[in-house]
Amino acid sequence: MSKFSFYGLIGNNCGVVTPYLGPLKRLQELGFYVENGIPTLRGFARISDLAAASIPQYERYQRNLKEDHVNDIARFLENCKDEAKFLPEVVLSVNDSKKATLKCYDHKGFSSVSETAKGAIRNIGYYCLEVEDETLMRVDGNHRLEAGKDKDYYIPFSIVLWNVNTENPDNIVLEISDDDNTESESFLFYILNNTARRLEAEENFKGLVKSKKWKNDELALINRHLPLLKYYYDKYDSNPLINKQYFDSPLSQICEILEEINSEDIDETQFDILLVDSFKILAQTERFGYIKEEFSNIFFQLAFYSRYKSTNLTEACKIMGLIDKWLEKYKYTGTVFTKASKIFDVAYKHITSSPKYIFMAMQYKSEETVRDYNGALQRAVATLNNMGANVELIAHSIMTGEGRSINIISDIYDKIENCSIFLADITEANPNVMYELGMAYNKKKPIIMVREKNKETKIPSDIISEHYYSFDGMSELENLFVKHISKIMETDYGIIYPG
Repeated sequence: MSKFSFYGLIGNNCGVVTPYLGPLKRLQELGFYVENGIPTLRGFARISDLAAASIPQYERYQRNLKEDHVNDIARFLENCKDEAKFLPEVVLSVNDSKKATLKCYDHKGFSSVSETAKGAIRNIGYYCLEVEDETLMRVDGNHRLEAGKDKDYYIPFSIVLWNVNTENPDNIVLEISDDDNTESESFLFYILNNTARRLEAEENFKGLVKSKKWKNDELALINRHLPLLKYYYDKYDSNPLINKQYFDSPLSQICEILEEINSEDIDETQFDILLVDSFKILAQTERFGYIKEEFSNIFFQLAFYSRYKSTNLTEACKIMGLIDKWLEKYKYTGTVFTKASKIFDVAYKHITSSPKYIFMAMQYKSEETVRDYNGALQRAVATLNNMGANVELIAHSIMTGEGRSINIISDIYDKIENCSIFLADITEANPNVMYELGMAYNKKKPIIMVREKNKETKIPSDIISEHYYSFDGMSELENLFVKHISKIMETDYGIIYPG
């Protein structure tokens, strides 16, 4: 079993200043004694000793360890410049008085120091806390201690001594309470981790990129994207041509989108192209009205990511336009998507997936009628597939039987779910067709409704106002399919049919 000694000054954290009184006057004059606060020992010690002498409280109040955060701190300690190798104090507490002894430091141990130094040590109330391993509880700084548990760096500590008797600071040994202070520690943990105001990322970034002393490889140790952020700040930040309307906190936005790209292969030349083209995309706000309204906070990031994923500016603008339509069609908002890469990846998969399946709902009339409809649809699809577009269309065969088993109904549901275009013959206002049409509406599928001319069947009132197309004969139906399927492929999926 190991033993550790931690040396420091005892003061009452967050106490109330009172008039000088008796034996407390000396401590108060030195500025570290206040009344009714939490007795706290403060000093410096090796981080490895602090780690070995303490344990986290996962089962009580502590958050689970994040390995990435531990690794980042370890990398910082290993590689950062010594002049910037600074860690805030860790906060620990004593909960087992049987394994801890707190006593005034015996200045006689400093046999070689002067009498003046001995007097100064005695005067400031220097104390030694002796503990066994794993006696202290970690209140704040768990990740720091894990990252430096094998390091000999000295870091500041603050050890809370719950209810220690400090009424007479001249006592050689002070009594430490063995009360259960879990609730107080939990509250303290909450206070330390939730109330301190942290610098905004933009403020942090500005301080770093303004540095004239730190080189790019040194900046990259703190954040691998800092060299590009510094490049942006030096070259573009004061440029009056940069439109900041959708570019609040530019350094933070650039860093966020570079994190989403997760690529270290972007050099300054490529960054120039991506950034300039992104602002060219932002200048075309009339083309991306829905994105501007619902995703203004990540408008720039989406433009940057789209340009990164595209071969040129023209392609990026086209994809952005399709994404805008897709987002508006499904009424997606910033509560659904918060990351530009997620918007792009999901929308792009929907827009570009091939093949595109077509499903048609119609009333069963006869085997011959179904074959005629199937023939018109298959010929239309063959015509479109032969027109040279970079997508394959596949039309599901229309059902050729009156009966509907459970398996057939399940198959229909699956096909409606996965189709890219839904066709419906509403000539007879058949209940099955109306039901399937309702499903397609609910799933926001692109819909084409057709109806035979000169039919007097009354159409349900809730779709009378919807635009549908009348036809007379299979040849006209085939032409309707070619015309309107190609139109949907262009408007909803960005597929252009040559000629």
